[in-house]
Amino acid sequence: MNKQQRMQQREARRGLPVEEGRLAEAIVAQLNAATGQGYRILSFEVGRMRGGRGGTRTFDCSLWVKDAQNEPVHLTYIGESGAMDAGTQPMPERELVSPAAGPAVLELPEYQIRLWAYPNDPGLPGVALLESPEQLTLRLEQNPQWLGLHEAPVELSDIWVRRVKYVARIRASFLVTCRCRRLPSQSGPDAASAFAKVVKAVGVETRFANLLAFEKKVKSQPGCGVFIPDIYGIDVENGVLWQQALSGQPVADSANGDGLLLHLAPEIGSRLAAFHNLDVSLSPGYNAAHQVEEIKKTCQAMDRAQIARSSPLYRLAGALLERSREMREVPPRPVHGSFKLSHVFQTSEGLYFIDCETVSAGDPAYDLGRFAAHLYKMALQGSVSMNEVQRIIDRFNAAYLEAIQFTLQMERIVWHTVAHLVASQGLKQLKRGRSRLLPELAALGQQLLART
Repeated sequence: MNKQQRMQQREARRGLPVEEGRLAEAIVAQLNAATGQGYRILSFEVGRMRGGRGGTRTFDCSLWVKDAQNEPVHLTYIGESGAMDAGTQPMPERELVSPAAGPAVLELPEYQIRLWAYPNDPGLPGVALLESPEQLTLRLEQNPQWLGLHEAPVELSDIWVRRVKYVARIRASFLVTCRCRRLPSQSGPDAASAFAKVVKAVGVETRFANLLAFEKKVKSQPGCGVFIPDIYGIDVENGVLWQQALSGQPVADSANGDGLLLHLAPEIGSRLAAFHNLDVSLSPGYNAAHQVEEIKKTCQAMDRAQIARSSPLYRLAGALLERSREMREVPPRPVHGSFKLSHVFQTSEGLYFIDCETVSAGDPAYDLGRFAAHLYKMALQGSVSMNEVQRIIDRFNAAYLEAIQFTLQMERIVWHTVAHLVASQGLKQLKRGRSRLLPELAALGQQLLART
């Protein structure tokens, strides 16, 4: 098989209807026709492919070109393959931000692809707002509470926005800071900051209902041992959650072999227990039934990737599904839903849990399994030794089980851990077209199941 055939096979597996090189050429041809710049391709890369509306597939891509002055220019696009067949329409012109390097939207009918130039994201209108200084300033002056300000300043200035994370059409996060000019008679800080999380604007109030209820409960019990960022407000129109900007760093950044994670493990465990101990009414979410559906999705992904049903990962998924038939749902507790080291934040005030938008009523073992599976993946990738990871997990579990006010069996924690190795870590590898870790994930999962 020659290089071109290998590229065609890779693109077919990823779901892209055209080779990356030809797609880059088509994009640059349209840019040159629109601007006359004579752009030349330096590099081009297609990111994650995801299922979209009506059988479409969405993706993001990064393009580096040189302009007529031989200066490098970087462009990011959010693409939708099959979009034109499906009859989807571009966003209204009033919502589009036109970048200096070319049109806001590119149409490639020969490949049935439509591309939006960043920051125009058809799934996340809030991204364009955060990347538009004038619009953002006006919006924040109208809603100073989104910056945690209780009294409106006369004027906001020097607004600075740093993008922290961006997953096209799914979510994005930004750190926003600014200066506040006030009248002599007004009191308050001369600067403000907030953390803005952008999600799909459709149904945003319902999406954050659990988070608002949980935050209210935490604030009503200041000694409960749970620390989460204060929520400043929700921009319903643009799908932006405004919350407290914490000063510190994720505990995951401490995974450098200096023993800090081992030292912090009991405190993380006891604080998660306090999280689960809270008595608050939330809509249902992450439980064993949800995990079973995720395992089935992973099996479907393995089928699409033509992974044999006799493979270790497929057999492990089958063993989990078989054991799930004997499991009963436990009384629901508040569950974080995305609990891992990168969502534990170390500050001078203590450990905060961040990214709590997925909080729901569910199976507490789901959180413990997610935490352990993420650590195991770090060990498999060589970020930390497997021996240290196991000691961290053991100390974390011991402190957690001692502090909870309900009963949770270790067999259930192990099942959720292995389920996350398959349905979270394994599925991510499949979606990204990677297979190196799959045998190791399967072997580790089999070892853990064999202990129970």
